[in-house]
Amino acid sequence: MLQPEILAKRIRANLVEQKEKLEDYLKLLDQQEIDINTRNADKLLSHAKVEKDVVKELSQLKIILEPLEKMYRNSAYKKDEALQGLKESIERLSENVQKKAVSNADNLTSTLDEIQKQIKQVRSKKMVNTNKVYSDAAPRMLNING
Repeated sequence: MLQPEILAKRIRANLVEQKEKLEDYLKLLDQQEIDINTRNADKLLSHAKVEKDVVKELSQLKIILEPLEKMYRNSAYKKDEALQGLKESIERLSENVQKKAVSNADNLTSTLDEIQKQIKQVRSKKMVNTNKVYSDAAPRMLNING
């Protein structure tokens, strides 16, 4: 079994890494919001790819952290209070990330709906204009019989 000091050090390192990833993710979500509002499709695609990787890394960190924390809590030694503060900070950051992600998803959905409506309007105008070309024209037949 690992010594409590070593265990606390590993937990702290894992929590710090998790916090940094969450902070980076929050910055990514802020940029994503800007790109949604400017309707930059290329950047939105790259955000989706990066976001997928960040979520995967955060999940892996959590898988590592849970057993370490369980071992540490079950040890009979004095607990490091700084770990609890770091963990609470990460929980607040996680809540902010979750709220921002939901907000961006809602914003993206409404933006996509708006774009779809505009596409339909363009298509219907194009059809109306195309039909007018054929319907408004007077017949112009040339009699070649003589």
